[in-house]
Amino acid sequence: MEFEAAPLAREIRMERLLEGIGQEAHATPDVFSFFLPEYAAPGQIIDASLTSPEAQVINAPTIVGFLNGIFSLIDFGLTRCYGGFGQKSVNNCGQYRPGDNSFKDPEIYSHGSLRYATTATSTSDIVDELAILLTGGRISANVRTSLLAAYDSESANSDNAGALRLVQKLIVSFPEFHSTNVFQNTGNPRPEPETPEPSPNSYKAI
Repeated sequence: MEFEAAPLAREIRMERLLEGIGQEAHATPDVFSFFLPEYAAPGQIIDASLTSPEAQVINAPTIVGFLNGIFSLIDFGLTRCYGGFGQKSVNNCGQYRPGDNSFKDPEIYSHGSLRYATTATSTSDIVDELAILLTGGRISANVRTSLLAAYDSESANSDNAGALRLVQKLIVSFPEFHSTNVFQNTGNPRPEPETPEPSPNSYKAI
């Protein structure tokens, strides 16, 4: 997405990644990295006698932390605001508002920003270009239809720049962005988890 450091930015540093996404360069807790090589995620992975070491750091907080950091990068550049991965760049995150000259421009008041600008003119071409860049073109027809509708809606209510940011945020939320596999939507809802049976044993906190 063509990240470019701000002209007056210091050396690029990303902070609190271990806290936010469960991993951080040069911050491994021990010589065995952030996850055990024999770890197997519960469910179909462990049932098939497979391992998935990286899945050990995937949980609700790290998923939300990753999405917050990427969304902040897309909207506001590399900064600490709104869960971003960068260092503090403004005193009040409410001063940021992309595309509004009466507020601080993220391209100036951050440590760097994404400068990607599409040359495509139609919604279809824009979505296809982003899909190639971010997923290698692996998005399904259902996902593509959703992205087209989201771009057109945001473009009508806001502007093309806002629509471009929205589509980027949606794509990084899809499984196609996080894996090299091809996903197929079965159309079937996920089964509801079974309600656990309460233990008959008494409990006393100490």
